[in-house]
Amino acid sequence: MSTDIHGQVVNIVFGVIDFRVDCFGVASLPVLDTMFALFIHYLYKSALGTNHVQISWLQGFFTTIVMASGGGCTVALLRGQPLGILSSNEFWIIHGLTYFLIFSNDYFYLLMQTLFSLPLVEHAFTVSDGFLRTMAMVQFGVDGVTGVLGHKKWMAQLICGMLAGCGGGLWMDAFRLSEPHWTFGTPQLLKSISTDMKITFATVVFYMCLVDDDGLLYQTFGITTHLDRIEAQAWSAIILTLGLIINTKITFWQSSFYRAQIEDTKKTN
Repeated sequence: MSTDIHGQVVNIVFGVIDFRVDCFGVASLPVLDTMFALFIHYLYKSALGTNHVQISWLQGFFTTIVMASGGGCTVALLRGQPLGILSSNEFWIIHGLTYFLIFSNDYFYLLMQTLFSLPLVEHAFTVSDGFLRTMAMVQFGVDGVTGVLGHKKWMAQLICGMLAGCGGGLWMDAFRLSEPHWTFGTPQLLKSISTDMKITFATVVFYMCLVDDDGLLYQTFGITTHLDRIEAQAWSAIILTLGLIINTKITFWQSSFYRAQIEDTKKTN
């Protein structure tokens, strides 16, 4: 591995992704996957609010599985491949345990609320989302097209990369899975493109340009250094994660501003 900036980024990104902790000598759990599962289940219960008492355990667990793996599963179905989650016992163990902890124990949910209120903690969970989502987008979504459909299928790469990054949200939106009673409707994501989708699109295009075999990016801009796929994947993970963190901060500032305006209006009246 090179010692330049690209090699350092690769070491950091894949070192974090591959980091595991030993659990009482019984098993080792991937830290990032566990954080991502906690993040998904916490967001789902927060979205339900008091309505969480109206859903069954099976309904709730199915929804969180769609949130966590809907993008990759959609791509697999489109390309006629087995669903990746069916080959991973670890996936079901991690998500089953985290779902049980958050939905069976209000104290654990309150602990998660407290953690998310601490500075930088929410960003740590966003990193887990960003890194893992990027790997699904570029390794399975974009690079996976070549093995199934052949080389230079750039539209298929773009579609599969986008679906791998946003497919879960699309299913959630289309069937209103975050509500107690599911109904089918036109996904809001198709009416107005969210910032999350824009960040995903930019990251997919960024990666496709970096690994373009024809070198159009390098010829156009006169870039002499060519990145291999591992380096491109690491930089894509950095780009997507930074975009998600910045979007989170902007959303928080906007919410704070609107709340302040409402409070001022109440005081004036």
